[in-house]
Order: sequence, then structure tokens, then C-alpha cells
Amino acid sequence: MSAMDSSTIARIKLGDRFIGPSEPVYVIAEIGSNHRQDLQLAKELIDAASEAGADAAKFQSLKFDALYLEDRTTPEFREFFRQIELSEAWYGELAEHCRKRNIHFLSAPTYPDAVALLLRQQVPAFKIASAQFHLYPEVVAAAAATGRPMFMSTGISGYSEIDATLRLCREQGNHNLVLLHCVSQYPTPADQTNLRLIDTYRRAFGCLTGFSDHSLGIHMPCAAVALGAVVIEKHITLDRSAPGPDHHFAIEPTEFTAMVKAVHAVEQGLGDGVRAPLNAEESDFRDAITFKWIAGKDIDIGEPVTRAHLELRRAEGGIPRDMLEHLLRHRLRVAKTAGELLTWKDLDYAGDI
Repeated sequence: MSAMDSSTIARIKLGDRFIGPSEPVYVIAEIGSNHRQDLQLAKELIDAASEAGADAAKFQSLKFDALYLEDRTTPEFREFFRQIELSEAWYGELAEHCRKRNIHFLSAPTYPDAVALLLRQQVPAFKIASAQFHLYPEVVAAAAATGRPMFMSTGISGYSEIDATLRLCREQGNHNLVLLHCVSQYPTPADQTNLRLIDTYRRAFGCLTGFSDHSLGIHMPCAAVALGAVVIEKHITLDRSAPGPDHHFAIEPTEFTAMVKAVHAVEQGLGDGVRAPLNAEESDFRDAITFKWIAGKDIDIGEPVTRAHLELRRAEGGIPRDMLEHLLRHRLRVAKTAGELLTWKDLDYAGDI
């Protein structure tokens, strides 16, 4: 493993926007195979992703014949896989529907020919799934050679394999890389999530980092953003009870919408790390709880103010406690009864008394 801090990219351009620490978090709605071989359902999932505020709707470019030997698989597996394939005939229609809904069309190529197919649809980036990350370098190299940004899930890869894959991309002249921490466990238990790897990867490999989440709920993506993730990927479904491999740990549109709002709220809440001046509401609150000087006993007109005259209470306005030394250089221009707040207009400066 080698540190790449000198080549760290502050941000990368993706289509009509930028991705980086100073940019809004890029949210990918992972549709994957949840289309269930139904083009209309695929479009409805794109609609749901767009309405939820996602930046991209992402599929998986799966093709049995390009990935498996038929005589080395069982009939049951072949039937299962046929149900999650993404028809190459759909690409144009899905990409066009994404454009109409103002959301990026993405897919994860799992075989080399899929890279060219996706490029023809003018995808703004490529997603490399963890199963291809270092196990299918031909797919990685083909995608990297396009120069398009790449979101790459580390999943089952070790440090040396991550380093080698990043080198492969950079040798292709592609430095527009985002490493996505993910755990290839579906769903991922909280104690297996290890979100601090997001920061480890950023420091070790000198590239932007994000989180491809397989946990239940929406709290882990929010925590990931707090730890520096600039990209969040999360599975979406219209029905978690639907049959299929990914529905049970995906989130439905209402929850996805809540996640997008929460992620951006956390992002805004992080700020820039610089202590800002108090805003008006903070200043008013500070004034209201600051201890001010009051008359602890009756004080006559013309009488010099002494410490024996004074007590402290919280109050709006008035003379704060840290002005005591200056306050003791004054005389009363109006009489004060015990318990009344002192103000500068009640006093005349008398100099050193």
C-alpha cells in the first residue's frame, strides 16, 4: 500500500456538477436488479429516485452469457440470474427516462462490452461493483480508459488490491476516482460497518471517498457523511417484501427521501470548522443569560457606586459583570431601590472615586 496524498483531487466534474468535500453530497439510488425484469417498474424506480432527491439512478449491467458457463451452473441458478439481468435493449430507454427526470443514468458494467454500451448512452460516470473491483481488471481498465469518473466499491478487496486497482486506473490516465467503502454483507450489521475506513482510504490512497451502504435504515449514510463521504449509494425499492435478492435490505421511497434530506442536513451542519461570530439569536441568548449588576440595596441620587451596593442577576440589557471596575467609577443620577437593574443611563461618570 502506498500513500497518494500528493495526487489528491479536491473535486471532480461529473456531468453538470462537481463532487468533492466542498460540494453537495452525491446520492446514488441503487436500483440494481430490483426492476424484476419489468421495464415499467424500472422507470417507476427512476421516478421514485428522482422524487426522493437522488442525483443518480443506478442499475447493474448483468448478462449471464458474458459471466458464466451454462454447463457449470445449476438450472435453478440460471433461472434466478435470468430474472436479474439488465436487458441491453433497455439502455437507451432507461437513459432517456433519466434525462427526462433530471437524474443521472448510471450502471455497473460487469463485463467489458457493457462499458461500450453505457458509453453510447453518455453516462457521466461508471460504477465498479466490488465483484469487479480487482477480480475483473479488464472491466476496470476499459471503464478507466474512457476518462469518465469512476465510483469503485472496495467490498471484498484488501489494501494491496485497492492500491493495484487505483494504479491500473491512473495508468489509463484516469484520476477521477472515488473509492466507496462497502461491506459485502446483505444487510450489514452495525458492528460490521466500520465507517472509519472512509477516512483511512482517503488518507492512504489520496482520492475522494464515499460509502455504498447495505445496512438497514438511514443512520449509517448520515454518519458516513460526517466522516467525510462525498458520495452515498443506497438501494431503493418500491416494496421491501417483493421477491428478489436486494429488496429486503433496500429502502422504500419515503425512507429514501428522508435519507437524502438527513444526509444534506448533516452536510450543512458540518460547516467549515472555523468559529464564526455569534449570530443575532446567539447574541440575544448570551445577553439574556449573562449576569448583570443590580442594586442590592437602596442607592440615593449622587451616591458613589460601591461593591457593597451591588448584586448579580441574569437579565436582558443592563451592565455585565465584567464591567465592574468601570461601574465603580460612577455616581447615581437617579435613585435606585433594591432589586432594580442598573443601566449606564442611570449613572454619571465620576472618574476615580
